[in-house]
Amino acid sequence: SAPGPYVLTVIETINGCDGDPIDLDIILTPKVDPTFDVFGPYCLNAVPAILPLLSNNGIDGTWNPSTINTSAPGTTTYTFTPAADECANEFTMDVIVTPLPVVLISGTNAVCPGGNTTLTASGASTYTWSPGASLSATSGSSVVATPISNTIYTVTGTDASGCIATDDITVTVNPLPSITASSNVAICAGESTTLQGFGGDTYAWSPATNLSATSGQSVIASPTSTI
Repeated sequence: SAPGPYVLTVIETINGCDGDPIDLDIILTPKVDPTFDVFGPYCLNAVPAILPLLSNNGIDGTWNPSTINTSAPGTTTYTFTPAADECANEFTMDVIVTPLPVVLISGTNAVCPGGNTTLTASGASTYTWSPGASLSATSGSSVVATPISNTIYTVTGTDASGCIATDDITVTVNPLPSITASSNVAICAGESTTLQGFGGDTYAWSPATNLSATSGQSVIASPTSTI
């Protein structure tokens, strides 16, 4: 029936005789829709708001589930049931939990003293880098790192939903090798001698004139004059 005041007439009959009619006033009140602020979306594992037990328009009730859970990505429906003495409808809302971005750093993780490496981040929309002292910039997807000692670089990535994740990389500064070569040697004109290098992984020899090769740990020198 439509809301509004109604009059109900009751007539009691006893032994076939009707008594005096009694009028009862009945007021039919429409049910109210509870109103609430919007909840979410939330990033994974974010601290959620507390679901209020009183709606914005003053209706008491309970929620099922009773608290917002952000421990898993997805959409969950929460139902508000008004208290028994409230003339109100149920209210449902969907709360979205968004997964965190997967932020990754790529780049060379070892340099020589004074050297540098380009570090590139992926997986998010914007990026912030630290520590900034030995970086070419502290924002952007790619930066150039010039560490003076072993350094851990951290990038914080933020996606389009405002969710944040980090990754880090350790850039090691390798010491310069201690390189030695064969001792000075005297040979007769027209003779050759073997020269050796020590302490490195690869070797480059110069000047190339009268050498059997310009790379390798050992080369043969056939000089025509003192070098």
